[in-house]
Amino acid sequence: MAYLVSHTPAGSVKQKSFNGIRRTKNGMLYLSSVNPNKGNETIEVSNYFEDGKSDFVGRSETDYVDERLEMFDVQYFTSDGSAYQFTLGTPVLNETRIALFLDGVQQTPYSDFTLVNNTVVTFTLIPKTGLSIVCGQIDKRYFNNDSDRYQQINFSENPTTTFLINNSSGDLVKRSNAGVTRSAEGTDDFATFEDTTGSSSTTTYQSAV
Repeated sequence: MAYLVSHTPAGSVKQKSFNGIRRTKNGMLYLSSVNPNKGNETIEVSNYFEDGKSDFVGRSETDYVDERLEMFDVQYFTSDGSAYQFTLGTPVLNETRIALFLDGVQQTPYSDFTLVNNTVVTFTLIPKTGLSIVCGQIDKRYFNNDSDRYQQINFSENPTTTFLINNSSGDLVKRSNAGVTRSAEGTDDFATFEDTTGSSSTTTYQSAV
C-alpha cells in the first residue's frame, strides 16, 4: 500500500506528511512518520491489490484507520428475561477485546455491558426473553492487503499535527492545534480573556526532579 522511497521532492509544492502504524506478527507496534517537505524522503503509493481483499485502503493520499471485525472463540446464548450475566469459556483481557451482539445489534463496551473477572459478561440492562446473544473474542484484522507494510495510515497537511500510538488500543491517534470558540461572559468580576475565539495549543512538561 505505502512504500517510502528516498529522493528529492520535485518543485516547491507543499506535500502531505505520511504517518503509519506497522504491526508485526510478534505484536509489536511501530509508528513511522515522514514529512516530504523536510529532508529528501517522499511517499509513493502502491496500486497493488490482492484478490479477495477489500479495496478500502488508501490509494492516493487518503486515510485508512478502520478495521474489519473478525471473531474467534465465539459463544452463543439465549436470554431468559431474568439473567444478565453470561460466563465465557475463555478469559479475555478486557471489554474492548470482545464483540457482543444482542439480537444482532453490537453492544458498546462499558456502556451496554462490562466484564467481571475477565470471564463474566454482565449486561447493564436485563435482556428480554428469547433474544440471541453472540459473544466472541476480536481478532485484529484489517481491510488492507496482507502484503501491505502498514495496517493504519494517515496523511496530514497540518504542520501542527502530531501522531502517537494509543498504548491501550493500539490505534493511531492524531493531535492537532486548532481554533476554539468560547462564549464571552458579560458579567463577571474577573479580568478574564473575553474574546470569542482563540487558539488551543498542545503542551509538553517535565516533572520536577
